[in-house]
Amino acid sequence: MDDLIAVIIFIVFLGVLFFINGLYMKFMAKVQQNNIKKKLAKGKMKDKKLIYFYKTTDRNRKNKILAFLAYGIYYRSFLKLNEAKYQLFKEEVERRGLMNQV
Repeated sequence: MDDLIAVIIFIVFLGVLFFINGLYMKFMAKVQQNNIKKKLAKGKMKDKKLIYFYKTTDRNRKNKILAFLAYGIYYRSFLKLNEAKYQLFKEEVERRGLMNQV
């Protein structure tokens, strides 16, 4: 009986750790998105670098294997993050009129 209680406590502990880790990863993703938004709004990103990031996020935004390797069970968060970053870069590329260089 004591072993069963110990196993249940361990499973609950792991669940809490996974939950906290998931919250941390979402927080860091939001921080990263805000940093990208600020850089794009201030115009601190050169056209060449912007095109590179646009192409990279376009290539990796649907890559489930990379998402699973990078985020594990939180791979859907990684896919959502990449899609949001792709949209930010796409809007900026269109705003600057660089779509013909992509």
